[in-house]
Amino acid sequence: MKLAQFKFIFLYVLRNKWVQAGTGLLVSSFLTILAIEKIDWIEISTSLKAIPIHTLLIVLIPIALTMVLRAMRWYLLLPDENIKFVDVLLIQNTGMGVNNISPIRMISEPIQLALITKNYNVGFSKAFTGLVGGNFLDVIASALVITVGVALIPSLRDQAISIPILGAFILFSFSTLVFIAIARGIHKLAFWGRFQYFQEVVNAANLLKDRPWNLALAFLATLSHWVVLGLAGWILMSSFGMEISLVAMTVILVAATFFTAAIPSAPTGMGTFHFAVTTMLVALGENHSIAFGFSIVMHLFTVLPSSAIALIMVWRLGARAILERK
Repeated sequence: MKLAQFKFIFLYVLRNKWVQAGTGLLVSSFLTILAIEKIDWIEISTSLKAIPIHTLLIVLIPIALTMVLRAMRWYLLLPDENIKFVDVLLIQNTGMGVNNISPIRMISEPIQLALITKNYNVGFSKAFTGLVGGNFLDVIASALVITVGVALIPSLRDQAISIPILGAFILFSFSTLVFIAIARGIHKLAFWGRFQYFQEVVNAANLLKDRPWNLALAFLATLSHWVVLGLAGWILMSSFGMEISLVAMTVILVAATFFTAAIPSAPTGMGTFHFAVTTMLVALGENHSIAFGFSIVMHLFTVLPSSAIALIMVWRLGARAILERK
């Protein structure tokens, strides 16, 4: 009976988007309380005011490059499609931006698919295959970055740091299992050939298999995206007086990003991202207040650009055109 009750509650939460939003808000609030415990607000204010304007402008360069590299991954996985790279960049960031500001998360991919199929005449099966394949490459690249970082830097094995990293690896493992199940199981379904959509998805996947260079370059773009994001954090870190290696900073930002995605969170991952970054920096010996101040600014750099693009696209195309999935 208890197992049945648990299953009922789990399925109810899984299917009810507003319950998910409320759960995310509660979880983020709890993690925010943990992150701000015993911090000195005056010290945070002082550290934020001391950030040089030129440092913020310099950080914008690698942040912009991360957006380009992330979009390049999907673009490379859309071979033979008549769509410009700039359009892919705008579509991807529109989906991510709307997802950032929406109380209901997990709508980024549906919005991206709706925009690219309705406005740019890209076949849904190819767009879907490219998007899913790109996400899987992201999982592999992120896991590789964290594994190498933990192997090279013993301090990253600290118990406090292992919490966000464990959350990231849970998401890695789950995503990998889902992808393998889809990739290996779809052709075994007796009825799959009767549906044109399944046939188109398989054809699109086979097209990518015949383009190994596209896959290799897409993986390189994905890996470079995370390294450049780490570079952005490393540059910003200098204005806070912290001393963290580029490798460690990259691992921290990758783990924090996937930890935020792995558990229910408030819009933009607010609170959850700050908790993950602050916890790992403090475990590496950094001042708690300074670490939290850094997490605030880094979070803004990761969410504001795509959110700004989303607002521009909503103004240009209309909210209805973007939010309608059919």
